[in-house]
Amino acid sequence: MTPELRDAVLGILDKHRIMTLATNRPDGWPQATVVGYANDGLKIYCFVSRLSSSMPNLRGRLLVLLSQRLLGMQDHLVMLGRKTAKERVASFLLHIAERSDAEEDVPFELPMSRQDVADYLGLTIETVCRMLTELKRERIIAIPSLSQVVVNDMDALQALSEAGE
Repeated sequence: MTPELRDAVLGILDKHRIMTLATNRPDGWPQATVVGYANDGLKIYCFVSRLSSSMPNLRGRLLVLLSQRLLGMQDHLVMLGRKTAKERVASFLLHIAERSDAEEDVPFELPMSRQDVADYLGLTIETVCRMLTELKRERIIAIPSLSQVVVNDMDALQALSEAGE
């Protein structure tokens, strides 16, 4: 891990101290378990209430969840450092489409405004709008409304998404 990446991950860890983990009670009913954590560098210490800590396999689930979040943060930081604006927007759209189980030529909802997308991708709102227009002009996507996108060519979006990696 590069020093820059390590510093970025530590910065994110230092900002957030609580997360919610979906667990099951002993009687089988679902519950949300609030987990706090502290870190010493990249070493993470988790703490939960006594009731929650008696849940079976909570430690393993916490480890998996934290690992997934750290890998997600690392991927995001790599994307911000290596990809062009168009590749970032393509990666974002692909990620949202996959999370929404969207199929080609079927609209899906964008969960955030253009400004929020721009902030998330480290771009200006104008650049995000320009890249969306460019992807639309190339017929890779369609934009039926401000909050919906249709992926017309999933393979082309995937290829753009992977170009900067």
